[in-house]
Amino acid sequence: MSSSDRRCSQCFCCAAGDDDIATENLARAELPDAWSQMLGDGHVLSSLLLATVYSEKYRGRNMHPDETAQLALPIGPEEGNNRESSATLLHRTYSKENAAFIWRCNELDAKVVYIAFNPLRKNVQFVRLLKNVALGAVLVNHEMPLPVPDTGGLTVRRSRPVKMMRYISQKVESLYVKHEFSRMLDDTLSRFPDHRMIFTGISHGATLAQAAALRASMRYPDRQFHIATWNAYKWTDAEGSRLMDEVFGKRLLPFVISQEGQDGARRRWDSVSGAPSGLASMRGITFLDAETGEFRVCPRVPDLTIGVTAARAAMDLHFARTALRATKLAMIVAFGESQRFRSASQGSAAFGAEDVVAPLGSEIQSSLYSEDRQSGLPPRAARQTCPAYLSGQQRVADDFDDMVHSCYGAPRRSSSGLSKSRSDSAPTHPLRRSETG
Repeated sequence: MSSSDRRCSQCFCCAAGDDDIATENLARAELPDAWSQMLGDGHVLSSLLLATVYSEKYRGRNMHPDETAQLALPIGPEEGNNRESSATLLHRTYSKENAAFIWRCNELDAKVVYIAFNPLRKNVQFVRLLKNVALGAVLVNHEMPLPVPDTGGLTVRRSRPVKMMRYISQKVESLYVKHEFSRMLDDTLSRFPDHRMIFTGISHGATLAQAAALRASMRYPDRQFHIATWNAYKWTDAEGSRLMDEVFGKRLLPFVISQEGQDGARRRWDSVSGAPSGLASMRGITFLDAETGEFRVCPRVPDLTIGVTAARAAMDLHFARTALRATKLAMIVAFGESQRFRSASQGSAAFGAEDVVAPLGSEIQSSLYSEDRQSGLPPRAARQTCPAYLSGQQRVADDFDDMVHSCYGAPRRSSSGLSKSRSDSAPTHPLRRSETG
């Protein structure tokens, strides 16, 4: 039975075709030498872990400067074949909407500082961004401060205007001024002048990382900042995109998670990276394959067309679990072990129980598929007859059971969805809380 035969044509999962955001299969891409080295050394995956697992939304919420984040990085394709790494928190902003964490890698001779920007934290942020997407983004001039010349004691302020989406301009200005990120960056640069600075983030955090890094480069033209982002939405015009390419060149690594179609001839990608319509994407975007960890050439990311197919692509490819899994695969591919690992990594059980990705990823996916969250869903009775919808629900339930079992040793549920023998004293998972966003 083909995939089209298994669609009910009634529910959110099945009400659109497969080709709305599909394109021809693209050639493989190679990362620049510096990024290839950082990928193999674990710095690319570490930056993503710090921007997600140790964000203000999750484990980083109650962390303070001088505390340490423990990271598990793969050293081979076998399950659980990891090495331990860590990073020390230097600074953080205590803001839900402008959360930025500055970490220093603790590995000997690494000399790397990660500047991690967090995903959306509050529901009101999503509403504001949705208005930008639906009504069209409004661009404003964001004044980026330039180095102050020696004027013999006279006060001179210089700046360069850059077109930004109004919401992002407000957040970057608030970050640097109100939340004292400028002071934190000054301190970090003075304490670690020989360290590589990597701005990083996913989704909303990716967009903030790009814009904040440009402002930092304007202020410190002698420092060469790097940027690694995943699934950023657009925030500037064509001139701003050209400026980013001029300032950073190959030091900018914007990933968009993609996936090969079942026929092997088409490819889909995270649709959020095409929003808001009318703005410009970053140059040099690289598709990161969600299933293999391979890199593909991305000539352009089309503007987002709001619809069911785009929403399905965003649910499958936009969030942290998929990005973490793909980046870990890419790191293993860098070891030359891709073929053997690929055959063993199909399905949700590819990562070991000790993997730091599992708790975060299962929580995100379970919230995506929670009952009655998506507008436009037909009545429950209609959804329960749809094979594609039921398959997705079962996959999420299995992932969540694996997470609970690996973290707490709690028994898995039976196929009926009821716990086989769960103790009343079993602890509640720390990420299971009523607050969302």
